[in-house]
Amino acid sequence: MSQEPDRLFSAALDQVPDFTFNEDVVRVFPDMIKRSVPGYPTIVENIGVLAAQFARPDTLLYDLGSSLGAVTQALRRHVRSEGCRVLAVDNSA
Repeated sequence: MSQEPDRLFSAALDQVPDFTFNEDVVRVFPDMIKRSVPGYPTIVENIGVLAAQFARPDTLLYDLGSSLGAVTQALRRHVRSEGCRVLAVDNSA
């Protein structure tokens, strides 16, 4: 994954289009999310920690709005309950 800086909306626009999670956003998303959501890495990691406390064997865990899968990865790192699965859902595909 690229670590390209986010400059997607650096130029003035006459009309701002609706945001879409497209290839341009994917290219800069790590930088975009880091600057837009304070504490994002901590939030993501803590989702995994909390899920590990509550997941039971054969639990289906959901990552809704999965974008690049950071929460899915945190769930896989932390949840050790037997038979748990992660379902990652994102409408940008």
